[in-house]
Formats: sequence, structure tokens, C-alpha cells
Amino acid sequence: MLDDISELKVDGVGGVYLVWHGGVRPGWLLAGSSGDLGFAFREFREDREIRDYEGRGGVFISWSPIKSEFRDGVVHFLARSIKPVFECDFNSNEDAIPVMLPR
Repeated sequence: MLDDISELKVDGVGGVYLVWHGGVRPGWLLAGSSGDLGFAFREFREDREIRDYEGRGGVFISWSPIKSEFRDGVVHFLARSIKPVFECDFNSNEDAIPVMLPR
């Protein structure tokens, strides 16, 4: 995980993120949203459960700025599509909004 989150210029930026680990058997860890991606990414860096995956080929984050009214729908789609290790927090009453997954 990146040591200096400020380099990403996501402080105060709202959007959706995906967290995954690499390695021999890479896997999705979490999909979610935040009104401040910089804050969320710093929290992940301190999260013991996520850090446990560092030894499995590293932990990576992908994100996209998304308007707040669409975030739950995008996370709904992502959580349903990737079946992450950790439970995703979103309003399941929102219709899923399809997006492209990172490659």
C-alpha cells in the first residue's frame, strides 16, 4: 500500500473504491464508497485485517470519483460482482449501477 496517500490527491474527494490483494491467488477484499477517499485509504493502511493480506502479494486500491447519489448503486453492483472477502457497506435498496472493473 502506498505510504504517502497525499500523493494521490484524493483528500476530500468523494468516490468509490475497490481493495484487493495480489499473489498466487489474488482476490477482492472490499468495495465501498467514501466522501473523502484520502481518509478512507489512510484507515485501510491502519486496518489490521486488511494489512494481514500484505504478505499475499500486496494490497492494492483502485478508485473513481463518483457523485454521492450514485455511490450506493455502484457499490451494490461491485459487491454483487466481485464477492469480496469483507462485507461491503451500501444501501441495498438502491438499484445496482453497472461499471467496468479494473483490469
